Amino acid sequence: MSAVLPTGRERVLVVDDDEGIRFAIAKLLRMLGYQVTTAEGAEAALARLDATGGDIDLLVTDIQMPGMNGDELARATRARRPGIRVLYVSGDHSLAGVGQGVTGTRSHFLGKPFEAAELASRVREALEA
Repeated sequence: MSAVLPTGRERVLVVDDDEGIRFAIAKLLRMLGYQVTTAEGAEAALARLDATGGDIDLLVTDIQMPGMNGDELARATRARRPGIRVLYVSGDHSLAGVGQGVTGTRSHFLGKPFEAAELASRVREALEA
């Protein structure tokens, strides 16, 4: 018997410079009922955030990206939308503490590689925190 994955209807912005990872995360989250917008980097993510009027519930971002990194993106995003939740994703597990305490809001971390159930669970945890 397979486990039932947690679902949701919240709005999620997925940011990763790796197209394959970005696509996979977005596809799974859409299958789980989330409204997903994607961006290939921080500048595009901020443009999409501004275009939606900040109407995003969760930022899922890679930490290590060219130009502005995920932590800098989270800070810029929270300046625009203080209540947004953040889920950091990285293959470098030493970065798990990045973003803790940014503007007084706890952030969450998911190490790459990860299973679909782990992503679904971490997204729900971040949204409910």
